[in-house]
Amino acid sequence: MSGQWYAGPQEITAVSKSVININFQANDVYLVMSGDGTITETLNGKPYKTVAVSGYPRLYTLFTNKNDVSGLLGLSFTKGLEAYDFTFG
Repeated sequence: MSGQWYAGPQEITAVSKSVININFQANDVYLVMSGDGTITETLNGKPYKTVAVSGYPRLYTLFTNKNDVSGLLGLSFTKGLEAYDFTFG
């Protein structure tokens, strides 16, 4: 994690230049988020996709693949987005 975050009782809230880098090995990567904004994703350092986030906490798919793979996801959050927990498939 880098940038500024506010740590709440169940979530972290993006404040400024808020980034999470996560190494994973999975078919799927999910994150529960809420708020209004976007996260910009990189996969292994290359642009991957942008995810629009809106409303109450819900599960968002960050990465999906037919096979189990390893990688590094970089997630840049707009101010005010809240992140709760990752799950993997």
